[in-house]
Amino acid sequence: MTTSTAIVTTAPEGTFEIRDITLKEMRSDEIVVRMVATGVCHTDFSCANGTIPVPSPIILGHEGAGVVECVGPDVYHVQVGDHVVLSFPACGAELWGSIVIYGVGSVGLAGVMSAAKLTPAARIVAVDVSEEKLQAASKLGATHVINSSEQDVVKAVRDLTNGNGSDCAFDTTGNGKVIEAMIAASTNTAKVASVGSSPIGHFVNIEVASWIGRGISYSGACQGSAVPRVTVPHVAPDPASRAIHFAEHSMNGNHSSAGFSELFQDPSKVVDEYKIPDVPLGSSRNVKAIYIGMGMSGIDFAYHAGKVPNLEVQLYEKNDAPGGTWLENQYPGCACDVPIATYQYRWALKPDWDHYYAYQPDILKYLQDVAEEHDLTRFCKFKHQVTSAEWLEDKGKWRVAVMEDNDPSKIRYDEAEFLINGSGILNSWKWPDIAGRKEFKGDMVHSARWDKNVDLKGKRIAVIGIGSSAIQVVPSVLEQSEKLYVFARSKTWITPGYASKYAGPDDSDELKKRWRNDSTDYLRYVKSIELDLSGIWKMFLKEGSANAEATEFARHIMENKLNHRKDLIEGLVPTEFPFGCRRPTPGTGFLEALANPKTTLLKGGIKAFDATG
Repeated sequence: MTTSTAIVTTAPEGTFEIRDITLKEMRSDEIVVRMVATGVCHTDFSCANGTIPVPSPIILGHEGAGVVECVGPDVYHVQVGDHVVLSFPACGAELWGSIVIYGVGSVGLAGVMSAAKLTPAARIVAVDVSEEKLQAASKLGATHVINSSEQDVVKAVRDLTNGNGSDCAFDTTGNGKVIEAMIAASTNTAKVASVGSSPIGHFVNIEVASWIGRGISYSGACQGSAVPRVTVPHVAPDPASRAIHFAEHSMNGNHSSAGFSELFQDPSKVVDEYKIPDVPLGSSRNVKAIYIGMGMSGIDFAYHAGKVPNLEVQLYEKNDAPGGTWLENQYPGCACDVPIATYQYRWALKPDWDHYYAYQPDILKYLQDVAEEHDLTRFCKFKHQVTSAEWLEDKGKWRVAVMEDNDPSKIRYDEAEFLINGSGILNSWKWPDIAGRKEFKGDMVHSARWDKNVDLKGKRIAVIGIGSSAIQVVPSVLEQSEKLYVFARSKTWITPGYASKYAGPDDSDELKKRWRNDSTDYLRYVKSIELDLSGIWKMFLKEGSANAEATEFARHIMENKLNHRKDLIEGLVPTEFPFGCRRPTPGTGFLEALANPKTTLLKGGIKAFDATG
């Protein structure tokens, strides 16, 4: 039996002690080395604290140097008295014309540095999404860098290698898509390896025929997979000219506990002055979230996020009040086209709406009342518009530019760990690009910026388009008009209101009173409507019988409401696509308005305006 002295820990307590140990009998293919020095790193630390599950007790130091004292009969490369370096085994070393390293964090940068010092590679290419890391790679020996967020990696690598692809490549990310790109960017007979670990169950898609046909060798590299007897002599025959500087700290083994403490807490002992924080897993920290807009979703965010501990919430709203689209859109007939019972907050139910499909003024009042009742406006700066945002990699934060009072000279900046864009996609309105539009001498209004000062009574009115807004505007202005012209460039499916079977007359005062006193009963009513709405999805499956039935039903409804007028049916009812290819638009009163003698439907686009229209 052979005895030795070692630093031993019993995971997961993480305490260290110097202890005498007894080694197993040496096998015929093993050697006994008297250790002169050993290294400890984060792998040892992770084993000691239980992060890496290994049986205990654990002998620390999986890499080191010493002198051979005994050699087994099946060992041919060393003899007693040799000075040796110990590490994990691997496949060996080769010379390549190009090396590409995917991901240049600490492991990738070590690879760049090693490649630059140890191989005569013509090209050492670093690939990453971080400019800061790519700059570090250039300083440590990378001859070329590729920002994969800005370039096609496969094309960029092949361009750098005269179209051939890389001879050798290493992935340190563990990301399947990156590994697939690495193989695609490699030359025939290339050797590629994965160094970065992936979660269990993570897979890579590789075309077997292409892989085999190209003769590419793909392997996993455990702990860097260095072969000491091959790589160490290559590294250190001439320390003066070929030494690689690594940060190091040495101490007597009797002080191992203190040594670990210094290694992982003293920034002077760690590369790039990085300090591993002494913060337990799951600890909270103060962070900030910026939300753009205070419409319906912004109010909901403020309500929930405002209750999260350690979270600072800041909303920026370009308008002078909350409401979002319901504040900006105030055209005639503006309303919600789904039952209002399903278009409200679960935490602020309103059982006494005036209409089943609520109109814009009622919805806006509801939103603003909710914001005021719950004091949510305290999180928001109004008349503040976010104009740009950029991610600060070094800080791990978003930096946003905010314009105050719509004044470009008043720009301020704010930073936060989280940025949520709730500004919507339909509020950047514009006038149609039609020749001569500005020559028109009459009043011209846009549904997204309705001018309430315009008097429509007794006027000839033209409505351009038959989208959702037009479908609500047309029946609302028909009575005021002398003559109404509706321009329809394309056809669309127009249906009765969603879940209309629950509509009927507006809810009675008695029913509203009951719901105010019994929220459970009201919630049951709301859920019944939502269940009805959720059940219509089958009619949107193109090949299903439900879609064919829905198409015929919608066609029948439209033809009836258009009084079976052939000119209106041909101009409005779709024949090229079935129901559901575009969102069906509920349009109470719209089809009837088109069939009114005062209305003329004009099919096709508008070529130009003149002074009279």
